[in-house]
Amino acid sequence: MKTMYALAILVAAALLLGAVAWGSAAASTPTSQTLTAAREFFRGKDVTIVLTTSPGGSYDFISRLIATKLKEVLDARSVIVQNRGGGHVTATNYVYNRVKPDGLTLLHFALGSRGWSQLMATPGVEYDVRQFIPVGQYHPPQGAVLETRGPLKLKTISDLKNLKQLRVGTTARYSDVQLLTTLLFENFGISNAKFITGYKGSTETQLAVQKGEIEATAGVTTSSALQDKKAIESGIYGLFTIYSDKRVEAFPDVPVALELGEWRADLKLWLELAMAISDLYNTWVLPPGTPPDRVAYLRQVFEDMWADPETKKGLNNLFVGYAMFRRGSDTEQVVKKAFHKVLSEADRIWLRQLMDKWSTK
Repeated sequence: MKTMYALAILVAAALLLGAVAWGSAAASTPTSQTLTAAREFFRGKDVTIVLTTSPGGSYDFISRLIATKLKEVLDARSVIVQNRGGGHVTATNYVYNRVKPDGLTLLHFALGSRGWSQLMATPGVEYDVRQFIPVGQYHPPQGAVLETRGPLKLKTISDLKNLKQLRVGTTARYSDVQLLTTLLFENFGISNAKFITGYKGSTETQLAVQKGEIEATAGVTTSSALQDKKAIESGIYGLFTIYSDKRVEAFPDVPVALELGEWRADLKLWLELAMAISDLYNTWVLPPGTPPDRVAYLRQVFEDMWADPETKKGLNNLFVGYAMFRRGSDTEQVVKKAFHKVLSEADRIWLRQLMDKWSTK
């Protein structure tokens, strides 16, 4: 308990004092002259979009859609989508440490998950997500989802407690997604719940829910839920809660976690931290040290592409009509909220022990 209250004090102090050092690019305000120079810099150049994911997924589809428009707007010679192997951390390390910070290489990745790896001191992390420079986010409504088996008709905390067992599928132990639902179990004392880890992805866990092998999955995002909206509406799946600051327009009747009942102050603090992290998927960034004028120009380009009807239509096709855009400067503020401090080893031990409490041996 001392660790949790100490965290609350440290967080408040960090927010008041602004103790964290951030990339210098955002603080600058380039002039129209420097923006013109930045525009000329990209003309006829080769631009690379680096992905930490394999070809064929949502990040790949979004990147290829944006690459076509980006080539046109920048008047670039080419915009290449590069799916780097070796794992998410390895690809992130590559952009952070090895890419020349000239604006010609962008990283499109799940900044939240990579930042969580950093907070938990995952072996191999050689980056600081706070130093990446956000350009923008094209994304569906943000937030992880606790998705349940539809026929169970689970609506309230009492419904969860009344189950004989609540087996919740997810991909791996100690993930930021698992933390969200772990905090829910701890806060409301849902003693019949256990995580079943080892699934390969959201599709596999959803299939397990449908077959009745497990009662719920914590590995689904709002984006996945939108893809399965018809299955949810028909009662195959149910949405118990969305981990977000506010309700999602596509699912107006689904409460957010903070609406489910009273939260302990210490656990609420961790919940808000984890929700901010889950708000940082589909993030486009530049490596640290990218010149401020090129940062400002690319941020404007991404905002202008969002206003392009053809681009917006393509994004809405991917996100079932609920595509959204967040400016780079706004994304920067979410990053600050999510990663305002480095967790102590005591924090990490406590978090692992808490998640162990609700996991199968």
